Amino acid sequence: MTEVFTIRAILDADEDVIRDIAIHGNANLYDLHKILVQAFDLEPGEMSSFFKSNDDWEQGEEISMMAFDAESGKNQLEAHSIEESFVKEEEKMLFVYDYMNLWTFYLEATAIKIIDETSFESQVLGKIGERPNTPPEKEMKADTGDDDLFSEWDHDNEDSDDYQGDDWY
Repeated sequence: MTEVFTIRAILDADEDVIRDIAIHGNANLYDLHKILVQAFDLEPGEMSSFFKSNDDWEQGEEISMMAFDAESGKNQLEAHSIEESFVKEEEKMLFVYDYMNLWTFYLEATAIKIIDETSFESQVLGKIGERPNTPPEKEMKADTGDDDLFSEWDHDNEDSDDYQGDDWY
């Protein structure tokens, strides 16, 4: 008996670019990384991270290819199985590939099935749309909270020995 997960991967883009992937529950996130790279015809060899997510697709804890466990010699992607990462149907994660280009994907476990086969090869089940040649533009937004870094600075009390007016440098 083998547990097989169907993962829907949606590229964060203007057009619909979707892949449905079947993967063994004992596979790890690095295996999922490899099949996603293949399924979306991405340039292999780039770093990636998975992020736990909620129903609103908010970015949670990062599971990074760059983080290694000194004892096992494995990166975090190799240390996390699919069945640990997608505990139930509708479980969500984000996948970011190529830190310079930030290809971003929404992942959701759409089905978890038990099959009679003892071995199972990961595969792309379905494909909608073509990946654009360049990644969609990402807009980096800063938190514009009310915190002002200088709000507590007393401009009138500049009698510090370190401060020399406009010539302090």
